[in-house]
Amino acid sequence: FQTKYRALLLDFIVSNNLVLRVVDSKSIRRLIQYCNPSLITISATTLSRDLDKTFLVAQTSLKLELQEHIKAGGRISITTDVWSARNYKEFIAVTGHWISREWKQRSQLLDIVYLNVSSYIFI
Repeated sequence: FQTKYRALLLDFIVSNNLVLRVVDSKSIRRLIQYCNPSLITISATTLSRDLDKTFLVAQTSLKLELQEHIKAGGRISITTDVWSARNYKEFIAVTGHWISREWKQRSQLLDIVYLNVSSYIFI
């Protein structure tokens, strides 16, 4: 039960774009304890570790899927998008697109890279 609770809590925080340290607030701890006093509260540090583990599992799964796709003769199209954040830092996102064996269109963010201004030239 505790494992499922942690996964659902992480999903809630990530899908709502909340900061991880929201779990350290007294009000959320009171809410969780009220809903289920037997639950052990977790810290932002623990949640961060859970996020890292979840990411690594998903990353490994995606790598295997793409490797199998390529070995089977499939192709992957790449798109990019560049933008500036509010702090004037620039980033590029790389997205892969392919058709699965089940004939379903798939798109997945492959990477986001910080662009060091001195390392490229604007055209």
